[in-house]
Amino acid sequence: MDRFDAMRLFARIVERRSFSLAAQDFGLPRSTVTEGVKQLEARLGVRLLPTYHAAGQPDA
Repeated sequence: MDRFDAMRLFARIVERRSFSLAAQDFGLPRSTVTEGVKQLEARLGVRLLPTYHAAGQPDA
């Protein structure tokens, strides 16, 4: 996934507040969306979205 596609995908995740809904909008598997965000975060050197444990607590 190129960086512009990843940025568009990230924007849709934020708009929809859901990885799954963004994946549906783009016709992609959720795993592809997750990997695209990970790649974008790696390129930029920052965490863009918080991740949560099963208990709903944010990662440190």
